[in-house]
Amino acid sequence: MLRVDAERYAAADRAEYLRLREGDDAQPLYRFLRQLPEDRAIQVARLMVGDPDAMIAYGGSAVLIRAGLEAEAVPALADMVASGQLEGELGGRMGW
Repeated sequence: MLRVDAERYAAADRAEYLRLREGDDAQPLYRFLRQLPEDRAIQVARLMVGDPDAMIAYGGSAVLIRAGLEAEAVPALADMVASGQLEGELGGRMGW
């Protein structure tokens, strides 16, 4: 039963992430993420780090780093630097 509940929450969180990701403003997505329990926020953050939008990927990386999952966040951050997204989309701003 718990596994079914976990899968249902994961599916609902994924759907909400995709819905909020479509907007022009990332703030509702970040608010959604902050209100989730940590384990669910981590699941959504893992989706976010793969997003082509640097602001969304950066936000997902921040959640993973706060959760102590730097090894999952660093590749996405390195991709942002290597691709030029750090300077372009993020305006050279990166920090915690």
